[in-house]
Amino acid sequence: MTSSRAAEEALNLNSQVQAKIGPMLKAVDDLCAAEGLRYFLIGGTLIGAVRHHGFIPWDDDIDIGMPRADYEKFLEVSSKLPAPYEVSHSESDRTYIWPFAKCYDTSTTVTEDLYVPFTRGVWLDIFPLDGVFAPGLPRRLHIALTEILKKLIRLQKGAFYRSSAGSGLKRALVYLSHSILRLLPEASLTKLFFAMCKLRDFDGSRYIANLAGRYGWREVCERAAFDSYTITTFETYAVRVPTGYDKYLSGVYGDYMRLPPESERLPDHSRLYIDLHRSYKDRTTYRSI
Repeated sequence: MTSSRAAEEALNLNSQVQAKIGPMLKAVDDLCAAEGLRYFLIGGTLIGAVRHHGFIPWDDDIDIGMPRADYEKFLEVSSKLPAPYEVSHSESDRTYIWPFAKCYDTSTTVTEDLYVPFTRGVWLDIFPLDGVFAPGLPRRLHIALTEILKKLIRLQKGAFYRSSAGSGLKRALVYLSHSILRLLPEASLTKLFFAMCKLRDFDGSRYIANLAGRYGWREVCERAAFDSYTITTFETYAVRVPTGYDKYLSGVYGDYMRLPPESERLPDHSRLYIDLHRSYKDRTTYRSI
């Protein structure tokens, strides 16, 4: 198969994934409206809303952020979501591997190509937004410690792509670290990470961050950017974006309106297996990895 044909097929599959997760966003928006909860599009989904008025064509999930208090209330009421949607997080699911919540379409199956393969459905990421310290040593320590704990959690749970482990000595050290960290109590690192994230209250802080996100320091911005929201169109859905989206996006991505090189227009996540018509809860529907 030629590279252009493979790219075309990947984009076609991606559009099918997007068709599944768009209605999930609508269901989450409806529940947040009914419960009076704050949420905002963030990350690549927010870029998509601003730059494409919908999905970035090669994006394969949705990212939303919620102030910590709203996030925790959302987890409590998430059982009100309509079928086939279901929220998973570390306190509700012993086998869950991420330090933030995800909403899954339980009528689908996706096995992520991680060091320890992980199977659920297509998903929507739900990140808590937390307060951080003003610029200075306390902030540097706060961000550095949460970054270290995130990496340790990924190593412990095998939640990293094999390619990211590098090669040679680095790969051996990564796999050895995974073996050692697995000896720790399952939830110890995650609980410590959550405690670090909650050091500062969202509403009482001038600066906030998505501490569970991938970009570390770049995800810090003034809370004023998220003090209110505007409604915009994402595909066919009316959704919330922070009024200070430009300040937030510029801090994380720089010139976010510029398209990346064509060679980088690829989905973020590597999949071993995907079935958009069968549930991961029926273990006979996906192959053993």
